[in-house]
Amino acid sequence: AYSDPISKGKLYYWRSGKDQADAEVDYVIQLKNQIVPIEVKAGASKRLLSLHRFLNTHPQSLYGIRCW
Repeated sequence: AYSDPISKGKLYYWRSGKDQADAEVDYVIQLKNQIVPIEVKAGASKRLLSLHRFLNTHPQSLYGIRCW
C-alpha cells in the first residue's frame, strides 16, 4: 500500500523445507536493515509455529508480525 503505484512491488515468502514438517511464513519484508516475517491468520490463533521456526533459524530477525 505504501509503495510507488507505478512500479510493481515484489512479494516474498519463506518456506523451511520439502519434508512433512514444512513451515511457511506468508510474507517476508525488509524494514531498513531488518528482515521481518509476517504471518497472516484467519482468526486470533495462538499457534504460530512457522513464525517461531523462522525466528529461531534467523537470529538476525529480532521480531515478527502477526495479523488476523
